[in-house]
Amino acid sequence: MDLYKSSLCWYDYIEVRDGYWRKAPLLGRFCGDKVPDVLISSDSRMWIEFRSSSNWVGKGFAAIYEAICGGEIAKDSGQIQSPNYPDDYRPSKECVWRIAVSEGYNVGLSFQAFEIERHDSCAYDYLEVRDGPLETSPLIGRFCGYDKPEDVRSTSNTLWMKFVSDGTVNKAGFAANFFKEEDECAKPDNGGCEQRCVNTLGSFKCACDPGYELAPDKKSCEGNRRRAGGLLSKLNGTISTTRLAQGSIPPNKNCVWQVVAPTQYRISMQFEALSWREMEVCKYDYGEVRSGLSSDSKLHGKYCGTEVPEVITSQYNNMRIEFKSDNTVSKKGFKAHFFS
Repeated sequence: MDLYKSSLCWYDYIEVRDGYWRKAPLLGRFCGDKVPDVLISSDSRMWIEFRSSSNWVGKGFAAIYEAICGGEIAKDSGQIQSPNYPDDYRPSKECVWRIAVSEGYNVGLSFQAFEIERHDSCAYDYLEVRDGPLETSPLIGRFCGYDKPEDVRSTSNTLWMKFVSDGTVNKAGFAANFFKEEDECAKPDNGGCEQRCVNTLGSFKCACDPGYELAPDKKSCEGNRRRAGGLLSKLNGTISTTRLAQGSIPPNKNCVWQVVAPTQYRISMQFEALSWREMEVCKYDYGEVRSGLSSDSKLHGKYCGTEVPEVITSQYNNMRIEFKSDNTVSKKGFKAHFFS
């Protein structure tokens, strides 16, 4: 390096910043003839700016740059990328990252892009993720191919990652965001949820028990005053939409009854009355009856209009009855008896 030397490198200088623009964190401003120590960015970009404003003529500078990877990362969020991403990674690389977020949290890892040479056992190029700080920590997965891996959550505040490429095929590699993760549902207030709290990566959501629906505040649950449905374990009984409202049923309702009998029993359903809008394909207001408890169980029928169907008998010891109404024409709904 051969630049005019001045106090604070005011005239001729080379400036290096940790990022992709001139306001990124400064790694150093240099002038004179002393060669700086090796500079390493915290991410995949580095800003290098040279300026001359004096009449002094020097030889300038020469520098060599190289994409390196791996290292100890102690911060609560950031991004991990394969070397040279988004361009193809280089052959014969091995990169190891050890991520540590604040104590008391877990590490969340979410992949934004993934393209590593495909192999059935990921024997050539691969990304390995382990639950802890060491190469011997429990293996979460070894990944390759073109499908983004599922989100990862560690059980402690540390995560170990290793990327390996062999000497032949090179691809674009990967980019993944990491962040501190906590289980909001484990807090004493249950995440603020009235009934059920469902933890998700980086967040959570509230849910309600059968027979209830989530209120507009997304935390509390509205009960049977406004919504029919629920889990029924009696051998016989009656279900209907009459408790939803007097007269016609309210718009935009989605009610599910799950009827469960002892293992050796089957369940029969007999409709007493139907009063829905008549449509050829039951597109708007309708009821569905299924053998099983899930929404993709075997469908016995989809009903609307006023014609009462024959008795329906389940294949198993459980049955799902779902009722939906849209936001236009409203009728009285239905009434049905079940018995085992």
